[in-house]
Amino acid sequence: MDDFEIAKMYVAELNSAAPVTSNSQGQIVFPTPNTTWYVGERVNVTFNEGVPDETVAIFFFNKTDTLAGGPMNRTSFAFAVPPSAISVPENGTSLLLAVRRQNRYLQTVDSVVMHVVAHAP
Repeated sequence: MDDFEIAKMYVAELNSAAPVTSNSQGQIVFPTPNTTWYVGERVNVTFNEGVPDETVAIFFFNKTDTLAGGPMNRTSFAFAVPPSAISVPENGTSLLLAVRRQNRYLQTVDSVVMHVVAHAP
């Protein structure tokens, strides 16, 4: 199963479950929920700790292909925010996902709800 199929299952589960009170950020320490990013901005997704035999793929659900990723022996992954990640409507949100695998097997999906806008105010 590829990362995008896993993401669809994850979001379907979130939508069908009772309201979640626990933190779905998992190991993501930045961005925090409701952070605002701007199209073209260079950003980092930062994790709490690196795991040598784990990999990650980072993308916006239903908006982008993989934006960053690789071995989790590092904790920060940089990319430029693409126009396709814009939150719609203007005050809407985008869901940033990090699919983590260990030895190619799914470990977890971390997520952050955020705002992506076209231009800085």
